Amino acid sequence: MAEGKFITLLIALLISFLGLIRLGFRLPMYLRYQILLIFVLILMTTVLSFGAYYDKDWAWLTLGMIFLVVLINLFYAYLKISSGFITFGAASFFSSVGFFISMVSLRKKRFRSEEEIEIVQPPKIQPPKRVSKEFMPGKYVASQTGKRYHAPKCQWAKKINEDKAVWFDTEEEAEREGYEKDKCVA
Repeated sequence: MAEGKFITLLIALLISFLGLIRLGFRLPMYLRYQILLIFVLILMTTVLSFGAYYDKDWAWLTLGMIFLVVLINLFYAYLKISSGFITFGAASFFSSVGFFISMVSLRKKRFRSEEEIEIVQPPKIQPPKRVSKEFMPGKYVASQTGKRYHAPKCQWAKKINEDKAVWFDTEEEAEREGYEKDKCVA
């Protein structure tokens, strides 16, 4: 996240809550539950600011909602008190700025331009080595679908179909192709 945007968000939070607290303490005694709401919102924004710093969608959305609640709360408190216009004006201005930053950050993240989208190329897959299907007797035989190579006299070698038989002249050649030695190979 850009440092400037995050610092602006924190300043907006601070001024908004200071204005809300100042207006909240001027409320009549029966409306002091507003102060409890203020402290709950301050606690929530402290936690959410970490998510906003790491540019998480859920944090921006929730911060936007909190700024909206603060704005509504400020208007309600101002209607009940009808004094302290400078405090109300500053707090509502910074709450609006915070709400705007939250919504713009959320929207920017959801609708990226084509320039910002990174195209990832899939890794190139090399074709497998060709295994000879021709019947060419050698010293060792293996099946194309098997894992082991055998001596031609082995009982397992006799069960390999001619069309799937792969012949090798040396043990090294068979092992290079990925086959393992069977017990029948001495």
